[in-house]
Order: sequence, then structure tokens, then C-alpha cells
Amino acid sequence: MRDIQKVLAALTSPVRREILGLIWDRELSAGEIAAAFPVTKPTISQHLAVLREAGLAESTAVGTSRRYRARRDALRGARQCRQVDQRRRRPAGTRSRVV
Repeated sequence: MRDIQKVLAALTSPVRREILGLIWDRELSAGEIAAAFPVTKPTISQHLAVLREAGLAESTAVGTSRRYRARRDALRGARQCRQVDQRRRRPAGTRSRVV
């Protein structure tokens, strides 16, 4: 399983979450992704690198360009970790006291 901290850190950026939305159901080139944002191509490239490093996106070389697609299974793993964490937590005031 991927490092959950990398996944959570990658998801803190609204731009990266929007990129994931763009590539969730289709494969897009870096240029197509960059065209959807009012930031520079190098900035989008950095966001894509963070998503890849966290295991949230994968890229395929096609000629001289790269195409990106979201890795849905990586988010499923993050969701499962979150559900386990929520089951471990107890509401304040319900913790047992040692007297």
C-alpha cells in the first residue's frame, strides 16, 4: 500500500484534486491538462509529479509526450484507511477513566 501521508498531502491541493477529476475517466496529455488551468505548464508538471509519487496517477509515454490517468484503486485504499481510523476513534467523554 502506498504511503498514506503522501496520498493525503497530494490531496490537499485543490488543483491536484481538479486534475484527478479530469483524468478520472479518461487519459489526457500533460498539455491537455495544462490547458484547463490558468497556471504554467511547469506548475502542472509539478502537480502531476506529486500525484504520480503518491500513486494517485500513472503516466504512459506516447511518442514525445506523456498521457495521464487516475489510479482509482489508490483512492480506494485511502478510503479504507480512513474508515478503519474512524472506527478506532471514540467521541469525547466516552473514554474509560482509570480511578
